[in-house]
Amino acid sequence: MNIQSICKVLGDNGCLAFIYLWCADLPESMLIADFNKLIGTGVLDKDCTVLDADRLLAHFGVKAKISKMFAPPADKKYAARWRYGAFVHWVGMYNKDIKENTLDISQCVLKGHIDTDNPYDPPYRIIDMEG
Repeated sequence: MNIQSICKVLGDNGCLAFIYLWCADLPESMLIADFNKLIGTGVLDKDCTVLDADRLLAHFGVKAKISKMFAPPADKKYAARWRYGAFVHWVGMYNKDIKENTLDISQCVLKGHIDTDNPYDPPYRIIDMEG
Protein backbone atom coordinates (compact mmCIF):
# COMPACT_ATOMS: atom_id res chain seq x y z
CA MET A 1 0.00 0.00 0.00
CA ASN A 2 1.35 3.45 -0.87
CA ILE A 3 1.51 6.42 1.50
CA GLN A 4 -1.74 8.06 0.34
CA SER A 5 -3.71 4.87 0.96
CA ILE A 6 -1.92 4.25 4.26
CA CYS A 7 -2.76 7.73 5.52
CA LYS A 8 -6.38 7.38 4.42
CA VAL A 9 -6.80 4.05 6.24
CA LEU A 10 -5.06 5.36 9.35
CA GLY A 11 -7.14 8.54 9.33
CA ASP A 12 -10.37 6.59 8.97
CA ASN A 13 -9.65 3.55 11.16
CA GLY A 14 -6.36 3.92 13.01
CA CYS A 15 -7.61 5.33 16.30
CA LEU A 16 -7.00 2.26 18.46
CA ALA A 17 -3.55 1.56 17.03
CA PHE A 18 -2.58 5.22 17.52
CA ILE A 19 -3.90 5.18 21.11
CA TYR A 20 -1.84 2.09 21.90
CA LEU A 21 1.24 3.99 20.73
CA TRP A 22 0.21 7.02 22.81
CA CYS A 23 -0.14 4.82 25.90
CA ALA A 24 3.41 3.54 25.33
CA ASP A 25 4.79 7.06 24.65
CA LEU A 26 5.67 6.18 21.05
CA PRO A 27 5.42 8.64 18.14
CA GLU A 28 2.55 8.26 15.68
CA SER A 29 4.97 8.33 12.76
CA MET A 30 6.15 4.83 13.67
CA LEU A 31 2.74 3.40 12.77
CA ILE A 32 2.74 5.18 9.42
CA ALA A 33 6.26 4.00 8.58
CA ASP A 34 5.67 0.36 9.53
CA PHE A 35 2.02 -0.05 8.49
CA ASN A 36 2.74 -2.48 5.62
CA LYS A 37 5.07 -4.56 7.81
CA LEU A 38 2.40 -4.79 10.52
CA ILE A 39 -0.13 -6.04 7.97
CA GLY A 40 2.39 -8.54 6.61
CA THR A 41 3.03 -10.02 10.06
CA GLY A 42 -0.66 -10.24 10.96
CA VAL A 43 -0.55 -7.59 13.69
CA LEU A 44 -2.99 -5.33 11.78
CA ASP A 45 -5.40 -6.01 8.97
CA LYS A 46 -5.59 -3.81 5.86
CA ASP A 47 -8.27 -1.66 7.52
CA CYS A 48 -6.01 -1.10 10.57
CA THR A 49 -7.97 -3.36 12.88
CA VAL A 50 -5.57 -4.32 15.67
CA LEU A 51 -5.40 -8.12 15.55
CA ASP A 52 -2.73 -8.49 18.25
CA ALA A 53 -2.14 -5.53 20.56
CA ASP A 54 0.72 -7.16 22.47
CA ARG A 55 2.59 -7.83 19.22
CA LEU A 56 1.85 -4.30 17.98
CA LEU A 57 3.77 -2.81 20.87
CA ALA A 58 6.44 -5.55 20.74
CA HIS A 59 7.06 -4.62 17.10
CA PHE A 60 8.21 -1.23 18.38
CA GLY A 61 10.33 -2.70 21.18
CA VAL A 62 7.82 -2.35 24.02
CA LYS A 63 7.09 -5.40 26.14
CA ALA A 64 3.54 -5.05 27.38
CA LYS A 65 0.43 -7.02 28.13
CA ILE A 66 -2.87 -5.51 27.06
CA SER A 67 -5.96 -6.52 28.99
CA LYS A 68 -9.63 -5.75 28.49
CA MET A 69 -11.48 -4.36 31.50
CA PHE A 70 -14.88 -2.99 32.45
CA ALA A 71 -13.40 -0.50 34.94
CA PRO A 72 -10.75 2.10 34.07
CA PRO A 73 -7.51 2.22 36.04
CA ALA A 74 -6.84 5.26 38.20
CA ASP A 75 -3.10 5.50 37.77
CA LYS A 76 -2.16 4.92 34.13
CA LYS A 77 -3.02 5.77 30.56
CA TYR A 78 -5.60 3.56 28.85
CA ALA A 79 -7.68 3.25 25.68
CA ALA A 80 -11.44 3.74 25.94
CA ARG A 81 -14.06 2.88 23.31
CA TRP A 82 -16.79 5.47 22.80
CA ARG A 83 -20.01 4.86 20.86
CA TYR A 84 -22.50 7.08 19.11
CA GLY A 85 -25.17 5.08 17.29
CA ALA A 86 -23.40 2.63 14.97
CA PHE A 87 -20.06 4.45 15.20
CA VAL A 88 -17.21 3.71 17.60
CA HIS A 89 -14.02 5.63 18.30
CA TRP A 90 -11.07 4.97 20.62
CA VAL A 91 -9.49 7.73 22.70
CA GLY A 92 -6.65 7.86 25.21
CA MET A 93 -7.66 8.56 28.79
CA TYR A 94 -6.11 9.06 32.20
CA ASN A 95 -8.10 9.33 35.45
CA LYS A 96 -11.37 9.32 33.48
CA ASP A 97 -10.30 12.36 31.43
CA ILE A 98 -9.70 12.30 27.69
CA LYS A 99 -6.05 13.14 27.10
CA GLU A 100 -5.59 11.98 23.49
CA ASN A 101 -8.04 12.01 20.60
CA THR A 102 -6.88 11.24 17.07
CA LEU A 103 -9.82 13.12 15.54
CA ASP A 104 -10.26 16.87 15.42
CA ILE A 105 -13.94 16.42 16.21
CA SER A 106 -15.43 13.11 17.33
CA GLN A 107 -19.20 12.74 17.36
CA CYS A 108 -18.73 9.60 19.47
CA VAL A 109 -17.15 11.71 22.19
CA LEU A 110 -19.35 14.80 21.76
CA LYS A 111 -22.71 13.03 21.58
CA GLY A 112 -22.02 9.45 22.63
CA HIS A 113 -20.88 7.52 25.67
CA ILE A 114 -18.25 5.04 26.77
CA ASP A 115 -19.38 1.84 25.11
CA THR A 116 -20.47 -0.54 27.87
CA ASP A 117 -23.32 -1.94 25.76
CA ASN A 118 -21.75 -5.38 25.16
CA PRO A 119 -21.28 -7.34 28.41
CA TYR A 120 -18.77 -9.60 26.63
CA ASP A 121 -16.51 -6.86 25.23
CA PRO A 122 -15.11 -4.47 27.86
CA PRO A 123 -14.67 -0.84 26.73
CA TYR A 124 -11.23 -0.31 28.26
CA ARG A 125 -7.84 -1.54 27.09
CA ILE A 126 -5.21 -1.42 29.83
CA ILE A 127 -1.53 -1.51 28.91
CA ASP A 128 0.73 -3.09 31.53
CA MET A 129 4.37 -2.47 30.71
CA GLU A 130 6.74 -5.32 31.47
CA GLY A 131 10.26 -4.80 32.74
